[in-house]
Amino acid sequence: MASGRCKIVGICDVDRRALGPSAERVAKLTGDQPGRYRDYREMLEKERPEIVIFTTPDHWHALPTIAALKAGAHVYVDKPTAHTVGESQAMVRAARVVQVGLFTVDRFTLTRESRLFGGNDAEKGDVAGMYFHGTKGTFRLGHRGGWVFYPAGGGSPQGEKARRNEPDAQNIREFWADFLAAIETGSKPARAIADAHRATTCALMGMVSLKARCSVVWDATRETILGDAEAAKPLRREYRKGWECPV
Repeated sequence: MASGRCKIVGICDVDRRALGPSAERVAKLTGDQPGRYRDYREMLEKERPEIVIFTTPDHWHALPTIAALKAGAHVYVDKPTAHTVGESQAMVRAARVVQVGLFTVDRFTLTRESRLFGGNDAEKGDVAGMYFHGTKGTFRLGHRGGWVFYPAGGGSPQGEKARRNEPDAQNIREFWADFLAAIETGSKPARAIADAHRATTCALMGMVSLKARCSVVWDATRETILGDAEAAKPLRREYRKGWECPV
């Protein structure tokens, strides 16, 4: 809305208590009078939006995103991409321009460990982040705490605080500008769906391994678990009657 480049044509929420105040706030901030919907399918059919933003719970990311893409819209969806690997794969196959709200890094070897019980001698205070252990020390990249490098063998840590926009401590402004530029120029957005799919899969593999109570072998090329059909079951889930599981 702050960009002044978009008109809000519709708002959807199953909860009327949230739907009404949200539409009123949009009207106050922009002068737009968005349609109010409780079913995203009806909104997509009637409004035919060019851009759709989803901030639903994780298990309601895949179906609305895929429906919006099939309707010809570009999508901004919150992280993680989906609730299962199968849903995330279907989102990648359907994608046009899809921006996902997360940060990524270049190629590296990932080892998941408990923040509380893992063998990490650096501080453990950030809300969300990643630790990289190398021969010269430990590097922490945090969502709120910025980055810190702890030299091996001691020495003073080096770092920089995160640069975030207030009052919400986010960088949505930059994400949105990049998203619009990708749509207008045909370039790849900073956090494209394929990158976010791989990041989501890493997290979901930890959950799958926990449920299976054993290590699992992930084939990144075929995107499947090897040699353990039982452990692979959570890669997809059954849907309620009347809803179609994406494939």
